[in-house]
Amino acid sequence: MACGPALAGLLQTNFKIYKLTFNQDTLPGWVMAFAWLIYLIWLWISFREPAQEKDEVNNVPQNSNAAAENDALERGVVQPLLLKSVGDEQDNEGDQEGDGSEEAQEESRRPANSIVEAYRLLTPSVKVQLLIYFMLKYAMEVLLSESSVVTTYYFSWSTSTVAIFLACLGLTVLPVNILVGSYISNIFEDRQILLASEIMVCLGILLSFQVIIPYSVPQYVCSGLLMFVSAEVLEGVISIFRLFSSLRNIVGS
Repeated sequence: MACGPALAGLLQTNFKIYKLTFNQDTLPGWVMAFAWLIYLIWLWISFREPAQEKDEVNNVPQNSNAAAENDALERGVVQPLLLKSVGDEQDNEGDQEGDGSEEAQEESRRPANSIVEAYRLLTPSVKVQLLIYFMLKYAMEVLLSESSVVTTYYFSWSTSTVAIFLACLGLTVLPVNILVGSYISNIFEDRQILLASEIMVCLGILLSFQVIIPYSVPQYVCSGLLMFVSAEVLEGVISIFRLFSSLRNIVGS
């Protein structure tokens, strides 16, 4: 998030080679194309498939009983995990008697036919996460996408100035996530951090409007920084919440 705008700020030039035009609009595409070409060549030359354990075992001379046992184990690895036997068939016949009770369970597991039914199947925690995540991304995209338009209209900022501003915002991502993951989440509850972050994001959005006083650079910078940092805190808490939810599901299963 920081390198992209910073790189765009450095590519403020305009020249032409034969019929190819290189300027601030086309240079990011050329740089990315060149970078991906270098990456493709490097991957093609340096990447090698790791040796398979089966091949390594086959290359070892088998001149002893231990080698024969290892060979048998290797053959067992490639066998199917589930082998159908007579006992399994008997179990299947016995399971057919309880099909009547399982039909109701299968009906309850059928996919939802509408968005409303799918929404009702979600747990309250998932509903809250979806709502917060949608509003979070909405606020972030509004801030980042409109920055060039608003700053050019009100402050006559150049592309380099906008790039520096966005790069500075991007540089706050890692410190904010470290602060949330290492300190804030150990002091306050997740719901308290979520509520405080949502309030700060709302406050940042309100400060970004021009109401009475003339719109100024400090107002825009402070509102954008408050909105961006609060949104990053909100996203960090949601990520931690997802991690603990996944761990809880794994442990529970």
